[in-house]
Amino acid sequence: MPWWGIVLIVLGVICLLICIVGWLLVDFAINKRSKLFMDNIIKIKRIEKTIEKPGSYPKLEKAYDDYPLEERIKLMRDEMDLDDDHKIFWTKSDKGEKLRAYYYEAPQPTHKYIILVHGYGNSAAIVSRMYKAPTAMRDRGYNLLLPDLLNHGQSEGKFLGMGYLDKFTVMKWIDYIIQMDPEASIALMGVSMGSMVAQTMALKSPESVASLVLCSPTSDVKNSDQTTLQTWRSLAEKEDVASLMESFGEMVYSPAFYEKYKDIIIAGGEGTSKQDLSNFIHLIDAIKEFDVHERLNEIKCPVFVLGAGEDKVLGADAALAIAEKLQCEYYIYEGYGHGVYDEAPDYLSRIKAFLDK
Repeated sequence: MPWWGIVLIVLGVICLLICIVGWLLVDFAINKRSKLFMDNIIKIKRIEKTIEKPGSYPKLEKAYDDYPLEERIKLMRDEMDLDDDHKIFWTKSDKGEKLRAYYYEAPQPTHKYIILVHGYGNSAAIVSRMYKAPTAMRDRGYNLLLPDLLNHGQSEGKFLGMGYLDKFTVMKWIDYIIQMDPEASIALMGVSMGSMVAQTMALKSPESVASLVLCSPTSDVKNSDQTTLQTWRSLAEKEDVASLMESFGEMVYSPAFYEKYKDIIIAGGEGTSKQDLSNFIHLIDAIKEFDVHERLNEIKCPVFVLGAGEDKVLGADAALAIAEKLQCEYYIYEGYGHGVYDEAPDYLSRIKAFLDK
């Protein structure tokens, strides 16, 4: 081959590389939530789990609160069903990952469904055990689906999505419900970091979401005060689990609630592995760029926002900012912290009143 031919080939390769790099930079600048960008920053090493078969979990012999503290702590971490009043559904992601969900069927036939999107570190089993929402909303006349998000509970996955990636998980469950009931009307209820998933889903597929309930939410982590998140990140880096759990309790809950459940909150960190801490650090690094605030007007379904006047995690003004942007219905609980969804006695009643309209 003549020398000028070699030169042309080299120049062609250089031009190709420049084009690829340029495309990457444009993609990053225009769409920071692109799959390429998100996959690179929040890839998590997965600790393999044994995926149980439906119906294979042992049952509790008495109410969760009737167990001694030490047993409650163990049960909180175990993947054990509470009762026989729900079904376990399985589906698969586009990548073949097994996805699990609890399904609570309303006492009377209805086309009304709620998909409850949990926050970081939770699962269908934990939410069913610790919170009243699943059975309470079912008893109020709604079919409720409570999925394990990617890399949570018994769902597989190499990523902790909390926003971009988990919208695909939620979409799978929406498809699942529609296959069961083509007349289904589906509301998304996102709690804490699960609210990021719910907002992203409503933006991605607005035709699939009949209404949206955002609990202690934010639409903009990027431009908010991240003091609490960075404090937690620092404690995780130091592998100081006791201090991390103590800070979690103090920042999430009201002083009275934290003092009442302090022992179980702090003891809940027992058994936390280095990989758990690494995953937590990666998640905080990932969500710090979350920002859909300027796109909120693209959400066309009815929205109900519930915030807390003393939210020290995502910010006391975060929920109100969403409500003002959307000009939607909202309620701010004064005197409560981020975990108001665990504490306020009328929380679920307000949600039902909104959904019943």
